[in-house]
Amino acid sequence: MSGETETPDQDLKKKILKLEFCLQETRSQTRKLNRGEQKGVRHIEINEIRDLVSEK
Repeated sequence: MSGETETPDQDLKKKILKLEFCLQETRSQTRKLNRGEQKGVRHIEINEIRDLVSEK
């Protein structure tokens, strides 16, 4: 087990890589949500119109 001990630099590098990955994923999810909102608004409007038409 003594050979598996990480130096503080190695530990920091791993943490930085993990944070960079998380940041990339967050940006990707944000873009997907923004695109989904644009589509979602149209979808909601269409459903509201359908509901109004079906009520008459």
